[in-house]
Amino acid sequence: MKRLVTFLLGFLLLLAGMQTANARLYRWVDDDGTVHYTDHLPPKYVKKSHAELDAHGVTVNKVGRAKTAEEIARDKRIKKLREEQQRLIEKQKAEDRVLLRTFRSVDDIQLTRDGKIATIDSMIAVDRGNIKRTKQRLEEMQDNAAELEKRGEAVSKRYLANIAQLRNEIRATYAAILRRERSKDEIFARYARDIERFKKIAQVRSQNASVEKTARNIWLDNIVRCTDKKDCDRRWQGMEKFVRQHATTPIQILGDRIIATKTPKRGVDVSITVSRIREKSLPGATLFLDIQCKNTLSGQELCASQKIADIKQDFRTRFGK
Repeated sequence: MKRLVTFLLGFLLLLAGMQTANARLYRWVDDDGTVHYTDHLPPKYVKKSHAELDAHGVTVNKVGRAKTAEEIARDKRIKKLREEQQRLIEKQKAEDRVLLRTFRSVDDIQLTRDGKIATIDSMIAVDRGNIKRTKQRLEEMQDNAAELEKRGEAVSKRYLANIAQLRNEIRATYAAILRRERSKDEIFARYARDIERFKKIAQVRSQNASVEKTARNIWLDNIVRCTDKKDCDRRWQGMEKFVRQHATTPIQILGDRIIATKTPKRGVDVSITVSRIREKSLPGATLFLDIQCKNTLSGQELCASQKIADIKQDFRTRFGK
């Protein structure tokens, strides 16, 4: 008790001295865990965690300890992942804007698709007509060549070359038909994706373009690696369900490489963004979880809470296998 009284008396005397000399007061902890209040920082503790107090003893500035080399390297990687994540967000938004400007409804998409398919079918019909005529001509030339041989007359090289050319034309036209049929498959697949995407963004498109500053809680425990496309596709399948389960804000972007919810509006809100990012130096892809809380004291406390730790643990459990 006597030691505590002595400490408080010394602290009050320091404050009184600050009021007269307008000096600074620092709160720092030594290697033994003892708290000190002094008007200067020992050089040994300058780069360690400490606080600066004003003349009333109120903390006006807190300085964290210097980061380790491992933490600096981690922060650099996180920064790159965030930049790539933001690029994906902007790319997805741009594609969504184009899709919504181009089509007013699912019917519009289907009509456009059917128009392109009809055009290709017309071209295939022309190709088939050309094949039919070329086959007839080839059959006539082959019959003529056979008659010449029956009469013992030689078939000229030029005539035989023309027959070979007709055969090549037929083969080339069939190859063109095959390419057109494949292009129809690609069109059906592309417009099926557009239809699915249109349905999703019609539901989740943001009506508010303002961007709010948020506090983020990002560590290496929010990163999962997948080895190849098949592995990444398998892990990504349950990502939308994961986001809907844990985020408290509605989905804003729903894509095949990124899912993002709206920014938090309240101190209790949890905003989640998951992205599928390719890193040049690594095979496969990185599944990156970014959790955002509102930039308030309650939001910062939330991002440092066990609730957020549990979300990250669930992320690793579900997608880290």
